[in-house]
Amino acid sequence: MLRLLVLLALVGAAVALLRTVLRPRRRADAAAPVRVLACEHCGVFVPDPDVVRADGHVYCSEAHRQAARVKRDA
Repeated sequence: MLRLLVLLALVGAAVALLRTVLRPRRRADAAAPVRVLACEHCGVFVPDPDVVRADGHVYCSEAHRQAARVKRDA
């Protein structure tokens, strides 16, 4: 009976060790932070690759770029 318990303990330890070794590693660069910028018309934060830039200003959409231009020209 004692041999069976020792054998089960060894098998359990081996399985735990194999699961740890075979677990896929996370890539460190996979979750790189993205810079966000505030729209100058409404203040909504937008990821840098998605912003609309015009005359040194940043907007969340083309509609807000046009609205800011109309407001500025008035």
